[in-house]
Amino acid sequence: MDGTPKEPNDKTAEDIKKWFTTKLSGGVFGWTAPTWFGLFLSEAEELYGKRDCQWTSLGIEISNGQNETNVCPSKKQVHIRLQSTTLNEHDFTLYNLAHETIHVLGPVLKDEVNFLEEGVATLFALELKHYNDANCCKIMRSQLCADKNNYRPALEDVESLLRLRRDAIFQLRKTEKYLSRITPSQIVDAVPACPKELSARLRAKFY
Repeated sequence: MDGTPKEPNDKTAEDIKKWFTTKLSGGVFGWTAPTWFGLFLSEAEELYGKRDCQWTSLGIEISNGQNETNVCPSKKQVHIRLQSTTLNEHDFTLYNLAHETIHVLGPVLKDEVNFLEEGVATLFALELKHYNDANCCKIMRSQLCADKNNYRPALEDVESLLRLRRDAIFQLRKTEKYLSRITPSQIVDAVPACPKELSARLRAKFY
């Protein structure tokens, strides 16, 4: 989920350094944004199937804009942008990184992204087990319910689909690796109990 841009603060450079610098302690290196991304990608692939390896992941960069996934179709390259002014919020950064990780599985341009893909990305971030605050997922879900945006209905529709078939996303990506290119008919084929209205909403463009 995209965070609302904030004014830069004096700690921005320090926060960036923290996310990209590791220290050896007790024979173990600490976590950085790239290593968290590697973990999240492995967990996402286990849940939803392997990413399209025709694409090269360039990793993560920091931006004064919003959290997003940037794709270059002509070069088959994709990378994640994290918002610089929220890096001081550890769990919020992990949430956004986890969310954007889903968009790396089968990268598409922003105007192609559908409710299915954003719903899966939101659910994946909400079910993450690595937050410092045990209430983080509850807090983020409450925020989704309070805010007027498309993330809440996208999440609810994906959860409705998964109640009908727990491994629906994994099965759908066997046929089509790109979540945003999955058609309503493919959804119904994989999940026969899925109402046509639900499959149509999941296929709708998000932006």
